Amino acid sequence: MDTMDQRERAFEAHFAFSEHLAFTVATYRNRLLGLWAGERLGLAGAALDAYAQDVVHQSLEPKSALDPVARVARDLLARGCGEPEADLRRRFHAFGETAAARLAA
Repeated sequence: MDTMDQRERAFEAHFAFSEHLAFTVATYRNRLLGLWAGERLGLAGAALDAYAQDVVHQSLEPKSALDPVARVARDLLARGCGEPEADLRRRFHAFGETAAARLAA
């Protein structure tokens, strides 16, 4: 029975680690997207950081869990510097790959 308990604990620990890593990668990816979009919106310094942070926080709020791509697309369009959503999605996935690579290092 001891071996089964050890295996169960190991599986649970691995699952918890995987979930934490996926959350961290998603948060970092959303931040990278927010920083990129903020620069396109002409933000810099504290305003840029605040915008990126808002993109991350809004994607985490259960009541208003907006798709970060939709949020950024709406903000860019409002400022007249919109991009096709397909291009934003490609950039979003590229930021995901970047985030995963940086966190794996």
